[in-house]
Amino acid sequence: MNERELKKKANSLRHEIDSRRKKLSDIFGKLRVHQSDSRELKKKRDSLNDEIKELSQKIKVYKGKRDKLNKAVGKLASSRRKFMGDLKHLGGKQSDSRKIRTQLENNVKNTEQLIEGVLKDKFSVFVSEEISLRDEKRLFDLILDLSAKLIAARDASKIQEKIMEDFKDSEELSSRLGSMGDEFSVLSEISDEYHKKVIETYEEIRKKKTLSSESHSKLKEKYGEMDPLRKQIAGIKEEIVKLQEEITPINEELEDIRRKREEKKKLELAKEATEKLKTLKRVSLADLKLILDHGKID
Repeated sequence: MNERELKKKANSLRHEIDSRRKKLSDIFGKLRVHQSDSRELKKKRDSLNDEIKELSQKIKVYKGKRDKLNKAVGKLASSRRKFMGDLKHLGGKQSDSRKIRTQLENNVKNTEQLIEGVLKDKFSVFVSEEISLRDEKRLFDLILDLSAKLIAARDASKIQEKIMEDFKDSEELSSRLGSMGDEFSVLSEISDEYHKKVIETYEEIRKKKTLSSESHSKLKEKYGEMDPLRKQIAGIKEEIVKLQEEITPINEELEDIRRKREEKKKLELAKEATEKLKTLKRVSLADLKLILDHGKID
């Protein structure tokens, strides 16, 4: 090819290279936008995952406190049932004691002190006074009857004391049951609050997991959009390399033509300077350098 054809070819190749470089720049611009979006999505996803981890730790704390409170509530409920059983048992004992006391009191018409006083008087008469055998027998039977009634009255008194003791115990149990009921209500309420926090935190985690999954899906989409761009970039770079390989020998050939043309021009100028030297016997330093460089003077 001549110089004109070579220049035309070189210009065409340079145009192709510039066109591909511009296309490459456009693709890099799109890729940077996707990369920026990807960084934001990744940042959002990772931030949500960190928040989920923190919330998961909170759930462990809430569940731990809730379970501990539930355990305490269970123990309290068990103790409460036992006390209720004890109170019921005491109530039964009191009822039985009252029945026995009523039976004993029905058998004893007079009080313990009155019976004891009468018994002493009758016993004193029995041992110290002279009475007939018939009266002595009746007095002896009366003393035996009064003794039995005195024993029954004393038993009734003991049972009454036992009833009072059981009543005192039942009052204490009732008071403790009342305190337990208050404590049970407070613990149950606090436990419910922690359980509510657990449910709310689970719901918050569910929402954040949904957002994290959405961000991750969008991030994968971005990666999917970037892969073709990267392939285009690689392909265009290969095309540029091939075009540069194709234009290099043409540029070298054009450079050789330019260098030869300049050399020819310098040679002609050297000849002219030599002729000028022969005619005028003097030349400029530039002309002298041309003559010396091209060996036109001995």
